[in-house]
Amino acid sequence: MYSKLLQEFPREKASLSKFLQPQKYEKLRWIHELSLQRYADASHTLTQIASHERRLRPRKLALSIAKLSLLLTTASQPEDLDLSLSAVNAQLQFAEDMLKPVVENCIDNQARVEVALETLYTARNLKKSHLRMRVVKRALEAVVEEKSVDAEGLVDLFTLKKRASGHGAEMEFETYFWALQVLRASEVYPSFPMVLDLTR
Repeated sequence: MYSKLLQEFPREKASLSKFLQPQKYEKLRWIHELSLQRYADASHTLTQIASHERRLRPRKLALSIAKLSLLLTTASQPEDLDLSLSAVNAQLQFAEDMLKPVVENCIDNQARVEVALETLYTARNLKKSHLRMRVVKRALEAVVEEKSVDAEGLVDLFTLKKRASGHGAEMEFETYFWALQVLRASEVYPSFPMVLDLTR
């Protein structure tokens, strides 16, 4: 139905553009803007979609397409989008490289969170600080559910985990690098993981 709406009325493109302006239609608007070759507008719409998206993979997809759209324009460079994508990628890489090997045999999300807390964090004396334990647990719950985590939660996840030795020590530096990426993205986007308007 929507594809017909976007394609079958070539003389009504201006009316359709006006109709798609409200936020509830933004997931259709960016497609229409691309079809009109309004790449900067499509990028703007996609960054708005990403700012509302709480799930991590759809957010990454929206930001990636926004970056591609912005690359098609000559007006803007996608450095700010790169920062936001690097923060999203850091969370995905943490989930894949650190969390998944530890929790792959767990039966449900609650068990994944408990095992991850015990395996990755309790040796850092988090039990002595109930507040830190709650912050890490809340962030782990979001990561396990593949939801976006705010900058503070990600930095806590990346920096409060157990110290590694041997081969794991290399990964230790990686997690601090991820924390720095998240901090840099949060400077550009103070309400990280919300994404601000990059094209207007």
